[in-house]
Amino acid sequence: MEKKDAFQPFTPQDALEIPGVSRVALSDNGRLLVWQEDIPQGDRYFQVICLQERESGVSRRFPGRQPALSADGRRLAYLSPDGKLTIRDLLTGCLHRYGPYLRLEHLTWSPDGRGLAFSACQPAPAQPGDLPSLETVQWVDRMKFKTDGVGIWDGAWRQVFYLDPKEERARPISQGRRDAAAPFWVGNDRIGWVANLHAPDYSDQDSLVIYSLADGFCQMIDGPGGPIVHPAADPSGRFIAFLSHDNRYWEATNFNLYVASLPSGQIANRTRSLDRSVGNYILCDVGLSREDGGLCWTPDSRQIYALLTDRSRCQLCRFDRETGKLSPLTQGARAIFGYAVCQEGIALLYTSPDRPAVIAFQNGKGEETVLWEPRWLAGRKLPVWQEFSFPGFDGSPRQGFYLAPAQEPRGVVLNIHGGPHYCYGETFSIDAQLLASRGYGVVICNPAGSQGAGEAVSRASKHDWGGKDYRELMTCVDTASRLFSLGEKRWGVMGGSYGGFLTNWIIGHTDRFSCAVAERSTCNRYSQAGTSDCAFRYGEYEFDGLPWDHPDHYLAHSPITYVRSIHTPLLLIHGDEDMNCPISQSEEMFSALRLLHKEVYFARFPGQSHGMSARGTPNCRLDRYRLLLWWMDRYLDREGTAEAEKEEQDA
Repeated sequence: MEKKDAFQPFTPQDALEIPGVSRVALSDNGRLLVWQEDIPQGDRYFQVICLQERESGVSRRFPGRQPALSADGRRLAYLSPDGKLTIRDLLTGCLHRYGPYLRLEHLTWSPDGRGLAFSACQPAPAQPGDLPSLETVQWVDRMKFKTDGVGIWDGAWRQVFYLDPKEERARPISQGRRDAAAPFWVGNDRIGWVANLHAPDYSDQDSLVIYSLADGFCQMIDGPGGPIVHPAADPSGRFIAFLSHDNRYWEATNFNLYVASLPSGQIANRTRSLDRSVGNYILCDVGLSREDGGLCWTPDSRQIYALLTDRSRCQLCRFDRETGKLSPLTQGARAIFGYAVCQEGIALLYTSPDRPAVIAFQNGKGEETVLWEPRWLAGRKLPVWQEFSFPGFDGSPRQGFYLAPAQEPRGVVLNIHGGPHYCYGETFSIDAQLLASRGYGVVICNPAGSQGAGEAVSRASKHDWGGKDYRELMTCVDTASRLFSLGEKRWGVMGGSYGGFLTNWIIGHTDRFSCAVAERSTCNRYSQAGTSDCAFRYGEYEFDGLPWDHPDHYLAHSPITYVRSIHTPLLLIHGDEDMNCPISQSEEMFSALRLLHKEVYFARFPGQSHGMSARGTPNCRLDRYRLLLWWMDRYLDREGTAEAEKEEQDA
């Protein structure tokens, strides 16, 4: 057995050697594998499309993004570096270019490879009484007037387009003042998409629209009352599978697998009794996208492939179309983020505690072969999570994990996930590996409000942010301290988004931690409600009504209310283009603490949005890693703290 000191150091620069991997696809015969890599360099990412002959391993690479491979493996559609839609004939090498199109997404081929559908944005059509056009005015006339990573709404609504490669330009097949997204094919002559037909400006009540290319006829199919994601039609064109819920508990509601029958349009929930959300809800900082985990049908239309989050793992399963009975196809300590199915087997994109990103092929016998993983990892030994359990508010066990450094820990960091309705899993964590390599232990857990343990746990945060979740986090710390002999160590606490909210909340309610890092956080739920791209919805479920109707409840659950009780040194990290948790939240927290002469520092990152820690520009991510290590060295390491104090005294 190897000793712990065999672990090799993991540095901030190592983190930038991990490319973001997405959009794994296979040809039907399984011979050709395609994926996209986002390679960090300086202040930007270079997108590269990778084509690999699966059996020989021969590969080729060229610049581009959003690859979409036709089922026969003949054509590849993608966006070239200049933003033009490009179709490459993989047999002849001929290129055809189209566009440009504004914010083009969701490229998808018809089953026969002769037609292409996608979504792109178009200026909103005029309507009676439209606002005057003024040179210096940017009008806002929709509720969701900004989107993180995109910016302030520019008046364009997302529409679905159809392209016949023999034509010179694609034509829009949806219209109106509502977004149409996630196009999919129903046979070769119909295109479906998702749209909010009833209250597009206020709710998430999505519907399916099925459009006939032959005569323009549209069939509308209402969903169960909530958002619809990952629609996919079966090979026969008689069924559409999708993930959705009835919005009963808003974002705490389990996503279920639904099947719509055509032409009747009747929908049926096939996983009502499962008590797990179908799909991937595990947070990860290595640049993998949960949007890659869609749905896929078996050739006989009897079963549906889908990802399933269960506790700390996300595996691939098959669900029976009629009964919803599931058959697990993968296992082990990992989270699958993407997959592609062919006649010979399945390509899997996953992360595990000691492997940031892996593409593997599973044959019909369940045997797996690794096709790709980052080169720098070869032969490297890294620490992995040790699982433990602690009691939750309802008496049932909650999952916790501890990542131990090679030697006796210099200190310990509690890292809190965002959401709240996501979870941490058995994945590779850049932050945790950096801290462990520096000599710090790392503790994570999935407290009340998290996904993965059933709907009752997920909805336990209702009207109670900072309640059951906070108490469970403290129980987790107590348990980890006892199990791993960490009671004498200095502890730090950190978290992003909702994890940043809880970090701000915790230090206002306990002095247990020696330092804190709140990233892209919130401190005032009242003021955030009208300044975020999503928080205006929280009053419907997460909080007790709208803020102006129940201000006392909002302020009682806002960390800013308890700012006088904060004695823990706090580092605030925020991107100034964050539309989800606006930077004004960190500004408010910083100003309050500085006015009270508390120890607080505020690191602003220009041009960065809410996902900076995983998808920010490489140079900003590198500086964030350095900040994190500097802060923990300053307050958690006893020798380092003494040196810092001496430097301050000398200054």
